[in-house]
Amino acid sequence: LPPSLPPSLPPSLPPPSLPPSLSPSLPPSLPPPSVPPPSPPPPSPPPPSPPPPSNPPVEPPSNPPSDPPSDPPSDPPFDPPSNPPSEPPGQPPLPFGSAKADVHFAGLKGGRFDVRGKDGKSYAILSAPGLAVNARFKETSFTLPSSDIRSLAIKRVHGSILSEAFINIRLPSGSHVHVHYSPIKQFVAHVQVVNDEYSTGLWLDLRSERRITFEDKVHIAMVQASRNKAALNVVDGAWNVTVTPGIYRLANGGIGQRVDLNLIPMPAAFTSPISPHGLVGQSLHDDVAIQGSIDQYKPDAKGEYATSAQGEGAIEGSIEDYEVKDGPFSTVFRFDRFDATVAAPRDTSLLSGKKLPLGTRPRGIAHSDTPEEASSS
Repeated sequence: LPPSLPPSLPPSLPPPSLPPSLSPSLPPSLPPPSVPPPSPPPPSPPPPSPPPPSNPPVEPPSNPPSDPPSDPPSDPPFDPPSNPPSEPPGQPPLPFGSAKADVHFAGLKGGRFDVRGKDGKSYAILSAPGLAVNARFKETSFTLPSSDIRSLAIKRVHGSILSEAFINIRLPSGSHVHVHYSPIKQFVAHVQVVNDEYSTGLWLDLRSERRITFEDKVHIAMVQASRNKAALNVVDGAWNVTVTPGIYRLANGGIGQRVDLNLIPMPAAFTSPISPHGLVGQSLHDDVAIQGSIDQYKPDAKGEYATSAQGEGAIEGSIEDYEVKDGPFSTVFRFDRFDATVAAPRDTSLLSGKKLPLGTRPRGIAHSDTPEEASSS
């Protein structure tokens, strides 16, 4: 209870005392009896009963309501650490996309494609007005889980994973917020505000500082994804981005760490005159699902397989066009939409990938062949 309110009776409600005009035998909350008890005829008519009070006192609630908050909550509109939020009844499902490491993608409207990338390079996953979501690729060798039937023939895979995520957001004031998430420190994320005058940073974690809001527009939070896993959630009014840590089995028997990305467009993303881009973002306005190059996982004589697909057929240009320049938070690449003022959706008829009907649940993903993925699929 706020300290300004007494614990039992809020000041806005009168105490439940009886008005002096009523007899104690008739509490104010009960009307007078409709039929008076029989009695001998009185010598004179009885005086009329006093009318009930026009505003009878109301019993105060046992727990008075708390005062409304003076400031809007700093929590993000919703926290979807691993699964996108459910839609209201009768509404079409929201498309979503994710990126999870070796690296298998699916567009926001469906369709699959694989991207190996280049070791140590950062690529644009989503580029939208005032928002850039980039991920660093790392080449690695791993084994498939025993639950994957392909592991009977493939003893080792030489592929790649997403090792870190970098998010750059422009605030209404013109300042930028840089968010960095690495699975090495999977329970914390680093947030830095950058402008022409200064740069200041802070750490978000589950124990001390879980959430922060910038200029009533950008909400950043660490959320519990599972018993031993924390996810980063970033909402900017047009997109909801979640970064979740994952693991995989290294070829030498050790455990590797990766990040997975989940991208959910909000209504403002659909109505913007600037169509988004990036490996996942470019598919937002597609009228068909595009299936591009997919690694076939056929082992060589030694039982090994090396991935090679680079999104051919499902993305505009080539994978080199999506490599961001000037650092992992950079917004600069061939199809940059961060500072664009107008951009039309891509023409899917120019893509060489297979055209598929839109699914009942449009989505885009990029994920890895790891023990976690196999157990959840």
